[in-house]
Amino acid sequence: MDTLSRSPDVGALRLLAKVFTDLPKWGYAGTTKARRIMIRGLCVGGRVSDALKLARNVPANEVEWFNLLDSAVKRDPAAVDSVLEELKRHRDLTPEEYAVVFRHLRHSIPEAGVEPIRDKMVETLREMRAKDIRLDRNGGADLAGLQVRLGDLDYAQMVLSEWDMEKTKDPKLWNLAVELEMARATATATTTATATATATLTPTASSGSDGEDIAVREVVTRMINRGVAAPQRAITFFAVRHMSDTRAKRSFLGSHDVIAAIDHAEKVCRTDASATVWAEAIRLLTLDNADGGAALDAYAEARHRGVIVNVQLAQALVLPLCNASPPQVASAMGVYADLTSEPIPLKTTRDRDRLLELYTTLLRAASRAGFLDIATRLIKDLRARSLPLPPSGATSILIAIMRIAPDHHAAFGIYAHFHALNGARLSANDYSAILACFLDTKKQSPFAPPKLYLEIVQDMRRSGFRPDSQVLASLLRSYGARATGVLRSSNDPAVRASHLSSIHKAIKDLHIFLRLDELVEVDVPLLNALMDAYSRVGAYTSSFEVWGELVERRAREDPARVKELYGPSISIVLDTCGRSDQLGRARRIWAWARHHGLDNPHTWDTWVECLCRLGKLDEAVDVVCTEMKEQQAGAPGPTKETLEVLLRFAWSREDLNDVPRRVMQDFPEMWEDVSELLERKVGRLLQARKERGMAREQERDEEQRNEDELAEREDVSPEQLEQVLQRLAQAGKRGAEAN
Repeated sequence: MDTLSRSPDVGALRLLAKVFTDLPKWGYAGTTKARRIMIRGLCVGGRVSDALKLARNVPANEVEWFNLLDSAVKRDPAAVDSVLEELKRHRDLTPEEYAVVFRHLRHSIPEAGVEPIRDKMVETLREMRAKDIRLDRNGGADLAGLQVRLGDLDYAQMVLSEWDMEKTKDPKLWNLAVELEMARATATATTTATATATATLTPTASSGSDGEDIAVREVVTRMINRGVAAPQRAITFFAVRHMSDTRAKRSFLGSHDVIAAIDHAEKVCRTDASATVWAEAIRLLTLDNADGGAALDAYAEARHRGVIVNVQLAQALVLPLCNASPPQVASAMGVYADLTSEPIPLKTTRDRDRLLELYTTLLRAASRAGFLDIATRLIKDLRARSLPLPPSGATSILIAIMRIAPDHHAAFGIYAHFHALNGARLSANDYSAILACFLDTKKQSPFAPPKLYLEIVQDMRRSGFRPDSQVLASLLRSYGARATGVLRSSNDPAVRASHLSSIHKAIKDLHIFLRLDELVEVDVPLLNALMDAYSRVGAYTSSFEVWGELVERRAREDPARVKELYGPSISIVLDTCGRSDQLGRARRIWAWARHHGLDNPHTWDTWVECLCRLGKLDEAVDVVCTEMKEQQAGAPGPTKETLEVLLRFAWSREDLNDVPRRVMQDFPEMWEDVSELLERKVGRLLQARKERGMAREQERDEEQRNEDELAEREDVSPEQLEQVLQRLAQAGKRGAEAN
């Protein structure tokens, strides 16, 4: 365990955790020493929060608090405050631990900003004064480094003045001296601007001059002469200054300017630039070159010089390449391949966050460009690295990738990889969005296979969320919509029958699942969706069986909601009766609905349409123009939609005058609106005749041409419309068939 705890390898940490949890199985109680070793392993592996939880179960005097705090600063900065809070509950901080705190504050400036960090520094110094705790020289150097970043340069100068720099080889002190001179060189007129500039150490073109750089060069030269290597931050400083001066002269940077700047900085510092230096130089370059071409040229030079790609360098290239229009995914993946050709050190949470940002950028670009294979590879790589995506935005990435999948099986494959990676982080809303996206995948597979859809539902349940009936009702509605689409789009009876049979089987499979799975709450809306889906594929017997279930459970429903719930049920079953030529059943169902007070305006419209569809147009007219008009026995008044149902079905009869005249007489206030439907019908019929007449122009007669002109006028009156209808009726069934 001790050996494993000192390895940063993820596999070592997994094995350590297994050994630790297996100790009781072997007859060993969890000793303090074993827990202390486990805490160290968690810290080395970057899981400081887990280490802190375990530390709370160990006697405080047995916890290596300095190591825990130092690991939090290095590997998990977000856990620092929690570690400090727990540590202060047991004892005061040592001077060495305060130095670690100042080091943490210095590294936190870019993320947290200057003023919050300054406030924390002042609070910590007051705490130290109250407890009479003094820093040693190394601790003072950590505090001085923080104050340099904050723009308070006097204290840093005071710390350095206590040392004979010509005799020391301490890299920390020499780095502090370099940082101090770089801060002075980039200082501006106001304290706020100074703090901001030193926090980022990215000077502007206007702030640079050879005179200001001389002091930095002198310190770097003295440092090198003492045998201490110049810090990479100094190389970055000189390279960025060189590029800023070049931009000030030409207002534009090219790849050759990056190379010249790096050469200049390496010459001054007498050492090679690291990938981080190249990353900052290329980042500045991309501000002037949106297409990424110049950045790739500079990157090629860095690789030629043997620079090993790190996450920062990869980010500097991948971001502009992926944001290009169109995204240059192939080039970005080339950089990614270079990055992953060597093990990627992930010592801190910041390292992991940067790498996750890189993956997120690549995944979004791959989804935009339609590269499903690349997106799949990236998700598999994330799984191999045990790097789940951050919850914020992860689901949107998955949905974007699923949308480019060619069929439901490919979409499910993506989901399966993602679930293995991020399943524990998915919320109920995430699952609902994934299921909705899965239903919308319609490129090469016409409808969602129930087995795959239900697998996602089961994952949702295993995650502790209970899918509501709406989740399954959505699947059934998609089957019904697909069946309707098949009936409208396919003219080949064999093809149509094959498609409907496949959809019918899917509905049956889901119905069996509903019967067998006791955890599914089957409610009225779900049964409505099931009944409608059966009806749309022509499985009328099954549809009526579901209706039987609805009839049986009515008495068990909440009386306050039963009318609201059963309104759609009645409309669906009446529509099924109309399509299956079940007039007797339709009459019984309608009488049952009226008896139990379940009718509403929409069900009345459906009843009228059912009668029309079953050839009982005269009865439908009586229902509308008598029962509904006079609102007999609680019947609602007809609406425009009710009247349009009558006119639509009346169109197929030869005695076209009767129904429109009755509607016009009984409902003059709505005639103007509903007559537009007739005008459209007349226009479409006349247009069809006109197209046929163009093929046999010799058969066209004067009467038909007059009808065309009349139908195309915008000021057609009801009387003129009746004349047209009479003439069309005389034309016989050919006109109705054309419509």
